[in-house]
Amino acid sequence: MVIALDPSPGRNVSRVVYVSIFSIANCLGRLISGYLPDKLMHKRRIPRTIPLMFVTLFTLTAALLNAFSNLDLLNGASFLSGFAFGAGQGLTPSVTSELFGLENFASNYSFLQLGPALGSYLLATLLAGTVYQRGVSKQGESSNTCYGSGCFRLTFIVISVLAGLAVILSLVLWQRTRKTYAAVIEQQVSERQRRGIRAEFRGGQEILETFIWENRLLETLLGRGRMLVGNLQTSLERLPEKMQGGCP
Repeated sequence: MVIALDPSPGRNVSRVVYVSIFSIANCLGRLISGYLPDKLMHKRRIPRTIPLMFVTLFTLTAALLNAFSNLDLLNGASFLSGFAFGAGQGLTPSVTSELFGLENFASNYSFLQLGPALGSYLLATLLAGTVYQRGVSKQGESSNTCYGSGCFRLTFIVISVLAGLAVILSLVLWQRTRKTYAAVIEQQVSERQRRGIRAEFRGGQEILETFIWENRLLETLLGRGRMLVGNLQTSLERLPEKMQGGCP
């Protein structure tokens, strides 16, 4: 998408920056979607389905921003896309366990993960690939590279429509589960009061230790990911030089 939106292809805009922005926002989305909805539930008695509605709105906004984006807006689009993706992944397990219980949690959560897997194939592979190839054909160039906002716009418009449908469905979910979530919140609040402040402190300490460990692991993975992406970009940049030199 960076190459397609670059008005001067020879400028060689780095794609690593946008991948890093998406990854960092993804991490923030997962952390915030775990901490903030939990606080809202136990302090304000707000069910997690309401933050879920906001996440779907973020997804809709990100899709529209990507559909009509340019290089100046791509930083914000990358951040919002990563944040919405991470927040959705962070909320789904909690909502699943609270609405359907823990008895069949593994099966329920695995079934829900079919949605992202199927969507990735249908939208990212079939739809995006077809739209991109049509853009290449319309330009009538010998290369396999498409330039212009039309290379991906139709794909993100379709995603925007699906995200709008998700907003409506999340609103329906909130309406239909208000009584269920009221009982869930009451049970969790009573359980915390029964456990007492010391147990809450120990639980918070365990969460903090887990967060520190996961943050270090994520930092290591992101560092290696940036290194691999940088090496790949360097290899791609040197590929035309090797092709001009001919085969040995």
